[in-house]
Amino acid sequence: EILVKFKSGVSPASVQAALSAQDARSVGEVPALGVQRLTVPEGQELATVAALRRHPLVEYAEPNYIIHAILTPNDAYFPSQWGLTKIGAPQAWDVTTGSSNLTIAIVDSGIDLDHPDLSGKIILGYDYVNGDWYPDDDYGHGTHVAGIAAAQTNNGLGVAGVSWGARLMALKVLDAGGSGSYADVASAVTYAADHGAKIINLSLGGDYDSQTLHDAVTYAHNTGCVVAAATGNNNGPVLYPAKYAEAFAVAATDSNDVRAWFSNYGPEVDVAAPGVSIYSTYPGGGYTYMNGTSMATPYVAGLAALIWSEYSSYTNDQVEGRIEMTAVDLGAAGWDQYYGHGRIDAQAALCTSDLGASPQSVAFLADDETDPIPSSQTVSVLNTGCNPITWTAAISPSATTWLSAAPLSGTATKTSPGSISLSASKTVTYGTYNAQVVISTTQTTVWGNPQAVDVKLIYVEELYKIILFPIFKNYSW
Repeated sequence: EILVKFKSGVSPASVQAALSAQDARSVGEVPALGVQRLTVPEGQELATVAALRRHPLVEYAEPNYIIHAILTPNDAYFPSQWGLTKIGAPQAWDVTTGSSNLTIAIVDSGIDLDHPDLSGKIILGYDYVNGDWYPDDDYGHGTHVAGIAAAQTNNGLGVAGVSWGARLMALKVLDAGGSGSYADVASAVTYAADHGAKIINLSLGGDYDSQTLHDAVTYAHNTGCVVAAATGNNNGPVLYPAKYAEAFAVAATDSNDVRAWFSNYGPEVDVAAPGVSIYSTYPGGGYTYMNGTSMATPYVAGLAALIWSEYSSYTNDQVEGRIEMTAVDLGAAGWDQYYGHGRIDAQAALCTSDLGASPQSVAFLADDETDPIPSSQTVSVLNTGCNPITWTAAISPSATTWLSAAPLSGTATKTSPGSISLSASKTVTYGTYNAQVVISTTQTTVWGNPQAVDVKLIYVEELYKIILFPIFKNYSW
């Protein structure tokens, strides 16, 4: 099979003529991307792609590559779910256990729809392998991934998921052997983005670049999704789609915070997560251990759901940024190609203080006869995180003479914000003056540091008052 996208405005008749000339027949499409899926005579795939790329009406053409589940089987037995403790999930759950308003799309081999630890939270997506609306799992990989991200928790049964509350959208793109096509993955990714999933988990990978797959990941990211993708398991370069900038690429670590020997690496790695001897759900109502960046990726997907549950106004880039900023630095100092920004830390991601200021701008008016109006204004120093923030404030430029602020230091907690009183004086000539009150902290693990509040003074010779009287019309006549 091959994938082709015709240029905008090409008529159906012209499309059919171009396909007929290549003995190609349409067998499906990726509607959100305008990409057609074609079947061609066996052995003619590359020649047909080359011919279509030369066609003036074609935007691009490429083979419909095969993608695989990223899994390294291992039967070793370790204490179950060490990964949750390692990333500080129990402490994060003191802040939030996750919202049922958030959906994680599991684009994989399907999910065991009857598994007692999953069934109550599954949203049926689509089975692209068999062409039906029953995305059950006949391989096991997708069920395992789903349990890591969001198994039912605190129910006295089985395992715990990172996000207790998140729902799971089952999208089957891998067959009973763990393989599938790029076209199906692209279709599933765009379906998830269009049907309410905020997080898309891609625990799969392929060796080849694809415009169709890249466009699908970009589409989902631009829709506002976090697209978490496994880097791969052959101790080599990062696979696709994790290699794309719009994906959030996840490497794997072991229980000692050491890179898993199989974990792929490179400049695309964003973060790492537990991926060795991970215990989770398995078809038939069971549980088993698996290894792989496939297992690391749903830890990140689940954490993204927790963050969005607590910080609902965040964009996808802010969610990813918070995961990166709060990760535990491993390997070489700072970002590196093996761990990215480090191993994820759910406790820090949920509890890290978040500095804010409200309002973000204030203004004063004054004339020769009137002191600045209003006489004072208050700025609140906000903290939406778990830990107190010790803050300081300074006026910028420091030579500003018309603005006063007090106090210039304090503490802010989630329930008790700080407060700064601002006042202006007429120590300048007529004109419009601008300054800032910059609020900052020396604490290194604070999001949103520093905050700047814009302050304006408008000083004129005379302020004029305009009085507008209301006029009422009697319609009872």
